[in-house]
Parts: sequence; C-alpha cells; structure tokens
Amino acid sequence: MKAKLIGIICILAGVCVSREVAAQEKVNPEGLTYDRHTQGTVPVPPSERMLQSVVATRYHKVTDNGHSLEGAVFDREGNLLFCDVTGRRVLRLTPDKELSTIVTFDKLHPGGLAFHKDGRLFVAAIDLADHSGTIVAVNPDGSGMQNIIAPEAGYLPNDLVFDRQGGFYFTDFKGTATEPRGGVYYVSPDFATVTPVLPNLALANGVALSPDGKDLWVTEFGRNLLHRVRLADAT
Repeated sequence: MKAKLIGIICILAGVCVSREVAAQEKVNPEGLTYDRHTQGTVPVPPSERMLQSVVATRYHKVTDNGHSLEGAVFDREGNLLFCDVTGRRVLRLTPDKELSTIVTFDKLHPGGLAFHKDGRLFVAAIDLADHSGTIVAVNPDGSGMQNIIAPEAGYLPNDLVFDRQGGFYFTDFKGTATEPRGGVYYVSPDFATVTPVLPNLALANGVALSPDGKDLWVTEFGRNLLHRVRLADAT
C-alpha cells in the first residue's frame, strides 16, 4: 500500500512538472530565459550589466510641486546651480544646503547653464508655447542680464557648453523624428558669429565636450540617440 501511494505521488508530481514545462514552452516557444535583469519596467541590456554604477540618494528636496529640474553646474565656490524649468528660475544651493534664487524669467523656461571663464553665468531658456528662446549672460548674483543669442535669432536654445577658447556650443531644440530641424551651433568667442556644426537633428538636447575638447557629445531627444563628433577644429 505504501509503495502504491508513493507511486501515485510520483505520477502526480510528474504530471504537474510536465504541465508547468508545457505552459512555459507555450508562452515562450523560443526558449528564451528571463531573470531579474531582463524583467521589470526598465530591463538592463546584457551589454550594460557589468558597467560600474552607483546608487543615487536624495540630496536636497527643492519643492513638493513636482517641478522639472535641469542644467546642474557648480561654481568656483562649490555652490550647485540648476534650473527650475517649471518655475522659470535659476537656483543656487550652497554646500550648507541654503537655497536661493539667482534669476527669474517672466515667460521663458531656463534649462541649460554654463559658466564663462570671466565668471558670468550663461543661461539657455525657451518658451515652447511661443516658439521662442534665448541665451543670456548674468553676473553671479543675477544682475546685469545681457542677450547673447536674442529671441529674434529664431533658435530654441536648450543646453550649452564652453570650449577653452571662450566660444560655446548650444543645442537648438527644434523638429521631430520625421522633420529634424534642430541641431548644434557654435558661437565664436566674441559672440559675433554663429556657425552650424551638426544640423538636421530632432530636438537636440544635452551637449558636452570631452576633457581634451576634441569630442563633442550631443543627445538627440526626438530620436533617442547619443552622438559623438570628433572635432578637427571648433566647427
């Protein structure tokens, strides 16, 4: 009787396993395997699993209103400056976590910051509803605002980065994936000449230079691409 009972249990277990395997094969006929890296909201591709990473922790809470924050840079005193895009202002956070407003815009939304070697802060700001944008320079305390790229020029500046000569690259946040009308432009050190560097981009967004100034990195938001451009000269 005992042997018969054991036999029945083994048969039932085998049936359950067979059904489970069959169910898996039905759902996954290609025999693909899944683990914690490939399941979830943001799967990690195999090529990126061994990259070094750090876990981000909250540093300072700016607002409870869900504002978009962008364009973080540090000044010479170690203060963190960044844009409150939603609130149309540029903020400064000291190492002691004291928050203050440097400059506020009436209509435009700031999104990109960069320091000139003379200490002035350059701000890229746009108004997508009005399809206008500008790049202005202000003193560290927010005074003395000066237009560098005027709204009348027709650009939608999103971000900017300076080179060693004092000129800067900026992204033009225009176009769509099917009509790429944005791009990257270079402004000469005297701010007199604007030269196209990388045209026909869909919503050109972030821009950065390598430490040696020879590689230009650009994100193309509208097509989910990251570009690297090897520079022979500034343009």
